[in-house]
Amino acid sequence: MKMLKQGSKEALVLTLKKILNTKVVLQQKLAENDLFDADTTKAVKQFQRRSGLKEDGVVGPKTAAALAKLAGPSAASFAAAFGGGDAAAQKHSAVPDEPRQIITVNGKTYVFTKKEFENFNKEMISTLKRTVVLAAQQRSEGARIYWDTFHDINKDQYIVSWFCSVMGPKLPDESLIKAGEQSFEALKNAVNSGDFKRIQDQLGKYGPPIDKAYKVMIKYREDVIGRAGSIVSGLEFTRDTSFDIAGAIANVELGATPGAGAISGGGAELLKSSATELGKYIAGTSGGGESAVKNIVIDGLLGAATGAVDDLMKGEKGEKVIKGVADSAAKKLMSNKWATRIGADRVKKLVARGLKGAMKGALEAAVKNASKLIKGNMTPAQFFEAVATEAGYDTFLSGLDDWIESKKFATIVFEKSPLSRLKLGKVSKADAIKMLQDIIADSAKEGIKSSLEFVFDKLKGNEKTEEVGQDVAEQFAKTYYKNIEAKVVMQIKKA
Repeated sequence: MKMLKQGSKEALVLTLKKILNTKVVLQQKLAENDLFDADTTKAVKQFQRRSGLKEDGVVGPKTAAALAKLAGPSAASFAAAFGGGDAAAQKHSAVPDEPRQIITVNGKTYVFTKKEFENFNKEMISTLKRTVVLAAQQRSEGARIYWDTFHDINKDQYIVSWFCSVMGPKLPDESLIKAGEQSFEALKNAVNSGDFKRIQDQLGKYGPPIDKAYKVMIKYREDVIGRAGSIVSGLEFTRDTSFDIAGAIANVELGATPGAGAISGGGAELLKSSATELGKYIAGTSGGGESAVKNIVIDGLLGAATGAVDDLMKGEKGEKVIKGVADSAAKKLMSNKWATRIGADRVKKLVARGLKGAMKGALEAAVKNASKLIKGNMTPAQFFEAVATEAGYDTFLSGLDDWIESKKFATIVFEKSPLSRLKLGKVSKADAIKMLQDIIADSAKEGIKSSLEFVFDKLKGNEKTEEVGQDVAEQFAKTYYKNIEAKVVMQIKKA
């Protein structure tokens, strides 16, 4: 008896792969060659599972006959190679005498065996969850987020009031939002039940309250802060396709005789086309519910529909963000004694410069990430602190104190100053650097402060601590070393 399995290598394998690629909906197309590899085994098992055959990944007479029947007359010789043919195809394929279940969707009739229909229903429930239910969730959650956001704006409680000027219409009653949420829960529970009659019933009821809640909040948002269209395009939530499919499954014909043109074993095709159609109604993003909600939060709170930093930086809103983040970052940096000595104003200017220039990308990411943290009564200060942390300003210049007091700093001063050209006599270079390090720590605070101020005024705001420390050391060697040179020379002579 002819068998093909993993490791087989012959021309018949190439024919097998072509049938699988053209007639079976696979997660990934197979490389069309004569090697029966692990991917081929996986594809054969997928076909066997959907066809009610033994799921062993081996192609023998039964699996070959079922494949040949699916492929049509052109594959008769393929089945014959396994000792089958038309008779074998009829004998070993999806048990022709078994009662068949027939459903019609969008004018096409699909014929299933009992096992095929059970598997199709399971996969259809999964498809509904990641399309229709997800879209309903996003609209329901979107309406809730908008309502909560503007409710807090109207009470002037937290960060949104900094970015939005509220005037005009009265906030819609919360009962509207609750009705949408209840409809979503009813739909979700219906799909989770796997009962397609119940699903069909809920699909006929849930759309209007969910859509109404979302549309009313979008309109309210537009009246309050404008620019409603940017994240709304493509969100119209239509249930027709899912309603038709659920109805067809719920009203399946048992034991009927399929007419001409009926598609046998077409469950995979129907699932694929259904997922495509239903997927059109997912709200706003392919990233799923969390991403959609995140986009709504960012747009609603910051008024930056695209999330672009250039938009965020324009006008009064951008200046408030920059100033708030710079103030927060400066407080953190003030734990560094050298930053304290050069003053908070200079540090704030440095951070603001970084946010406007070198750190634009970091600011965009920081605003998005910090926006996820916004809750109830979050204050502007807490929001700006979150952005400063996300942008990396909680660790910016950390270790600068240690760097300035380190041997590295003294070594750069030594090499960039006239000291490197002095005759050291019996004193080694390492000892001379140690002497210089001690003198800097004891007598050069003003010189370091002046050098720091000079360097800070030229920084972009995204430099590493070591880069800053090196620039300060070079500036110190250039402008202040002469003030301590006599002490260094005296120490060397004494040694």
